[in-house]
Amino acid sequence: MMLVLEGLHAGYAQGAVLHGIDLQVPEGKVVCLIGRNGAGKTSTMRAVVHDLIQIGQGRVVFDGADVTHLPAHAVIRLGIAYVPEDRRVFANLTVAENLAVPKPWRIAGGGADWTIARVVELFPQLGQFMSRKAGVLSGGQQQMLTIARSLLTNPRLLLLDEPNEGLAPVVADEVIAAINRLKAEGVSMVVSEQHLRLVNECADHIYAMDRGTIVFSGSPADLAANPDVVRKYITLAQH
Repeated sequence: MMLVLEGLHAGYAQGAVLHGIDLQVPEGKVVCLIGRNGAGKTSTMRAVVHDLIQIGQGRVVFDGADVTHLPAHAVIRLGIAYVPEDRRVFANLTVAENLAVPKPWRIAGGGADWTIARVVELFPQLGQFMSRKAGVLSGGQQQMLTIARSLLTNPRLLLLDEPNEGLAPVVADEVIAAINRLKAEGVSMVVSEQHLRLVNECADHIYAMDRGTIVFSGSPADLAANPDVVRKYITLAQH
């Protein structure tokens, strides 16, 4: 397993938000976290990289190593990249300058390193706007830039927090295609999502969350056989 969460309890200063999360991400697979806003999806991802959240009980195991108590920078250097929902581009820098910021933490195992040429091949729009300030890009272009910048660290595990949120359908198509291409290249991923289409087209396994707990675990076929889960925990819109 690339990532294992065992009995994970975590929270912020105002209190606990995750209550005994058990989750597994096989190597090279896409695991989707579904659930309404506030279900705990973002907090689960933050717990993996220790981003502004405190782990109380349980373990985070990455590629067989217990990383529960490592500092955030050490966890990231092991090969985990986190793409938050708010994208966090450097608005005053150009696309080219944004892509020049990250440095690879590790040599890519089993494949070629991610380079600017490779991420531009994945997201061709970025190649057209290399001299444009990131702050004036569309939301979809900023999402592509953030994912591309994360890939330049050569991650083994990519955490994508609602990558299609607020995107036009045509841009969402590009993001879905990119996720499937990354999976084909062996990148393990956790994707939080509220829309059924991405889950259907990308997920190998699905966890539904509600109020900081896992309430469903299964394959896309299992999810399709449980319409009550779909109705309660995921948006039925095709975008």
